[in-house]
Amino acid sequence: MKRKTKQIRLFSVFTAIAVATGCGLLSGNGSKVSRHHINGTLSIEEPSCGSTQTATGKVAVANATYYIKRGNTNHPDSIAFEVLETDAEGRFHIKLPPGEYAVLHADKLMNYGEFRLKHGQTSNYYKVRDEDCFKRWYNAADFLLRVNADTTVQWLVKSRCYTKTNPCLEYTGPK
Repeated sequence: MKRKTKQIRLFSVFTAIAVATGCGLLSGNGSKVSRHHINGTLSIEEPSCGSTQTATGKVAVANATYYIKRGNTNHPDSIAFEVLETDAEGRFHIKLPPGEYAVLHADKLMNYGEFRLKHGQTSNYYKVRDEDCFKRWYNAADFLLRVNADTTVQWLVKSRCYTKTNPCLEYTGPK
């Protein structure tokens, strides 16, 4: 009976350690895992799509939702664990533990087939690039974020005439 009691106590101690470690409460030195403050702005540079096609300037990406995954790509089996939302001025604030992260537009959480259907135009005014282009775009992070301290970032999205941020379409219609 004493042996069974010791086994239960030992099991309880190991379970408590496993739960604390798995939940991220303990790091290598036994302290709480630190999270750093990331403040930032997200803007888009939109061109003037006329005969001159000059840049009109930066515009805040207001009320947008992006997702954060660990690593530097949109691996389909990885799970987004944090949401990044911009306010009306394109500003955001998140807290993350140290590491490297992929910041992804909400569309990249769709499965690839849905993503491809949504972003592949079928019109005489567009030339669609090869399938590999769509796969590269889907798997690429929209922004990379390396966290090792509190920081401020400014991200800029480049937009193109008639295809916006889609790098796999080329507009061939009237201008």
